[in-house]
Amino acid sequence: MPALVALTPFAAYAFNEAPPGQDAAGNRVYYHANNTIDLYLDTAWRVPGNGIGESVLLFFDQAVRLSEVWIVPGYAKIDPTSGEDRFWQNRRVRRVRLSFSGGRSIEARLAEQPEFQPVRFQPVVTSYVEVTVLETTAPAARNGRDFTPISEIAPIGQMCGPRQCGQTGDTISELIRAAGNFAVGVQVEAIDETYTYARLWRIPLNHEPPEMGIYKRERGGWRWVTGGTNFDVGFLDVLENLGIPRSVWP
Repeated sequence: MPALVALTPFAAYAFNEAPPGQDAAGNRVYYHANNTIDLYLDTAWRVPGNGIGESVLLFFDQAVRLSEVWIVPGYAKIDPTSGEDRFWQNRRVRRVRLSFSGGRSIEARLAEQPEFQPVRFQPVVTSYVEVTVLETTAPAARNGRDFTPISEIAPIGQMCGPRQCGQTGDTISELIRAAGNFAVGVQVEAIDETYTYARLWRIPLNHEPPEMGIYKRERGGWRWVTGGTNFDVGFLDVLENLGIPRSVWP
């Protein structure tokens, strides 16, 4: 395997973000999820309020093996006009959950410092990493802004070439090619023990509704079996009738 490096995700996505604001010079400031992967500490994704349960998804265009994620848990910006420190004016993120393919997740605490902080874990092969906010500070008592920001998220690991990350890595890369494109992130959630069935989410980056899909490998390729954007109480019966292994049920 190649050495550990900072990996560049295909895209960053969040279901929610704060409306645009203005800096001290009157310039419009946006708080899109892609700000977390632009390599600039003075940009950020931001949501109103305490941010609890809000998350940023980083998607890759092939399987990766991750062993670290470095996070700047606030808005690490000094306004160039006023000199105000936005890190202390906004909430800071104290605790997060990182989620990956295969249902694996870990939680980590972060210090109130406007710098990259490492979260290290046993290597995991995945198509994505989701960073979910679990705890934040209270708003600042003076000149405070009741928003929760994250300036940067840097996944550390290796890109998985053919046969470099085992059958799981090859299968995740195949599913990304089968289900994704330049406008859709692929969140591979589960693969059955025989590497025949998989469950994933297709997340349109234009904020159209996400679509869950059950895929089956046939003749060397993957085809969509069932899924959708809305599910009623009979959906699990459909999966059972189709013979879908329970290991990939939602």
